[in-house]
Amino acid sequence: MNDDRRVFLGWVDEAKAKPSPLLVRHGDDWAATWPYGPGGAPHMAVVGTTGGGKSSLLRMLALGLVRLPGERGIIIIDGEGAGEFTMFRRARNVAAIVNSNEAADTGSVALADQALADVLAEVIGRNADLTRAQQQAEATRRTPDYVPPADLFVVVDGWMSLVYDIGKVLAGSAREQTRMRERAVGRALQIARIGRKVGVHLVLAMHRPDARSVETGLPGELKSLLGARVAAVGPLGLRKVEAEMCFDDATAGARVPRDEHGNGVLGGCLLQIGATEVPFKVPPQANPTSADPAVTDEQRAAVWRRLPSAAAA
Repeated sequence: MNDDRRVFLGWVDEAKAKPSPLLVRHGDDWAATWPYGPGGAPHMAVVGTTGGGKSSLLRMLALGLVRLPGERGIIIIDGEGAGEFTMFRRARNVAAIVNSNEAADTGSVALADQALADVLAEVIGRNADLTRAQQQAEATRRTPDYVPPADLFVVVDGWMSLVYDIGKVLAGSAREQTRMRERAVGRALQIARIGRKVGVHLVLAMHRPDARSVETGLPGELKSLLGARVAAVGPLGLRKVEAEMCFDDATAGARVPRDEHGNGVLGGCLLQIGATEVPFKVPPQANPTSADPAVTDEQRAAVWRRLPSAAAA
């Protein structure tokens, strides 16, 4: 790709690295990256079961975005309400963190639903501006008076959980719940469909959905628009049904990083864009806001040092 808009995801085994547009050199190592600009994939789907490293991967992705030079907007919705992204509340370029947990924070599901509505309104507004610029170029035969807006990233962890909660919390009857869930999915679909033209990037992370939730939460068109696919499975491995759901290939689990005994490894992931695949490992990184006593103050401090604050922007 001719554009350098890409974000770091993890490290690739030097012995297994092959030349790929998804890889970049970093010193003596190869880094797996998500190229989200022209020639890459503007949107991403992340699949992983609990304990497989899905949230760790998303924190690494968000850390990469806040550390990239330049301006952008970042909105993170934790649809599982686990507080996995509290560390980014004061980070540069982060516009909003929504921890959707109605039991702990009344109104948070409505906030998450409204955040999707606000992003869609932003996408529609940007698209209108682009259309006017194109009309101006046609009328004047000159470069239009148009400055592309800064990239906007919308990261939703626990997408299926969020869709379920939007119906359960914000509606009464079963019919109304279905309507509310369909509205949320429709918003995501429109964001993905139109956003790619105007610098809005959607990342949806989820567990393996069952047959019914595929239809309600991840319709075929939305899945097809999520061109970058990542399985974050770590030591747990990737089941055939998960591999089929993410990569349309039931054998993909065999290509996730493994140790010399054939077991999955901590942080093991598989990235696919088009016909190009890269197995990689997310570097170990503690959640500095975790209440887990096993996370030491030294580990917390190491993460905070890597996180630029909004004041440093």
